[in-house]
Amino acid sequence: QTIILENFDSTTSIKDLRVGETINSIVREYLKNNKTCVLTYVCDSLDGYALARHRKFNPWYQLYDNSALVLRNYTVEISDLEIYLLSSIFDPREHETEFIDSLFKREVAALSKS
Repeated sequence: QTIILENFDSTTSIKDLRVGETINSIVREYLKNNKTCVLTYVCDSLDGYALARHRKFNPWYQLYDNSALVLRNYTVEISDLEIYLLSSIFDPREHETEFIDSLFKREVAALSKS
């Protein structure tokens, strides 16, 4: 299942807590209802604001005390000009953190070599 949050304005101030609160609420509710899922967040890089989106997402995760969930960040470098930032979020009571890390690292390595 894919959830797409469209029209995310990368110029929104980090202080706009309502955006972070909304995203946090969506993530928590989704994982509460789909405990075995691993969410993957890929920062859109087409407009050049992927790093800005990534920098906003991580503080939101920390701000809303998501200690019951695990957040892992990954970077996929296809070329010097094509870099993707992605994160996985999951419930460690449902998945072993090391296993999820190994899966993502293997996929990231495969994508980076393509």
